[in-house]
Amino acid sequence: MLRSAALLLLLAGLLGFAAPTRADDVKAAIEAGNAKMEADYAAGDTKAIAEAYTEDGVMLPPDATVVSGRAAIEAVWKSWIDDGLKNLKLKTTAVESASDLAYEIGNFSLEVPAKGGGTALAPGNYVVIWKRGDDGVWRIKVDTWNDAPAPTTD
Repeated sequence: MLRSAALLLLLAGLLGFAAPTRADDVKAAIEAGNAKMEADYAAGDTKAIAEAYTEDGVMLPPDATVVSGRAAIEAVWKSWIDDGLKNLKLKTTAVESASDLAYEIGNFSLEVPAKGGGTALAPGNYVVIWKRGDDGVWRIKVDTWNDAPAPTTD
């Protein structure tokens, strides 16, 4: 009886330590995916960006129609690059996961062409739903965002 209780306590302790590691692994995988997306964006590789989404991935742009599937998603990213948006930065602020789904909340910024020349900072917030594929790779299932006010210099 005492041996069984000790074994149960040991198992409970091990499970308690395993859960944060797994959550940390999901967050690390998402942050690595974001770093790759930043690099792919800088390189203008819209095909690689689109491959970060599931085959049936969906973008929900603010004040626009739904964008569905990799080909359509690739076209959106290409239009942004063609329009001169550059220096994509993604910063994860929260990740929660259960099984093969996770959500990420974060902030982004892009440099956009400014009136009169130069660039202006365009910041925003995002929520992404990630899905782990049968190959173990986390890909974006749903992507939505909104603009945020530009930081003041006062």
